[in-house]
Amino acid sequence: MPRLLRLAVACSVLLASSAGADTLRPRKVRGKAKGPDVAAAVASGDATRLCKTAIELGKAGDHVRAGLLVGACERVSADAVLADEAKKTRIAVSRAATAGDWSKVELVIKTEGATAIIDAYPEIPLTAGTWRLPPGTYLVTARTSGGATGSELVLKEGNRSLVVLEPPPAPPPVRHKTVDFTTGEPMPPPVVGPPRIEHESLIPERYRKGLGKTRK
Repeated sequence: MPRLLRLAVACSVLLASSAGADTLRPRKVRGKAKGPDVAAAVASGDATRLCKTAIELGKAGDHVRAGLLVGACERVSADAVLADEAKKTRIAVSRAATAGDWSKVELVIKTEGATAIIDAYPEIPLTAGTWRLPPGTYLVTARTSGGATGSELVLKEGNRSLVVLEPPPAPPPVRHKTVDFTTGEPMPPPVVGPPRIEHESLIPERYRKGLGKTRK
């Protein structure tokens, strides 16, 4: 076999083996980009973190959650950059709401200290106020430590709805009463009679000498 022919056959074998290796080699699957941790931001209670989370959600296209959280930006101290980003987020949420015919929901919670959640967004507690949601069927639940109450909410395109919730109030704290008989001051000494005073006998000494003797 001529030398050039042998080289051509060797190259074709190498190419075939490399192609087979590429076929057998598992491909790396890129995971989905992880969004902001909404639950952690809510648990922190930090307004700045909540505001930044809302901005990130808006940039990621999650305009519903962004709209539920962007109100926290109003509690952030003066920060020009953050204020500008929050403004852009509100505009993006408003545009999405207009394009999707979102509904305005007036949420009324009659029990003091209670918060509400929507089953579709359970990681975001809501207080009484006006919120915007896309059309759909939701379950809104308000809860206290004393119990919970819920209401089904059916939203159509662009309508307004009212949700009134009154969960049972939290039970009063249990107070354990203790009876304290002490006043914190030392007790006074016990009452005793006046000291005994020894009086001398009125009998002259010469007559007292035989008083203690017994007769035989």
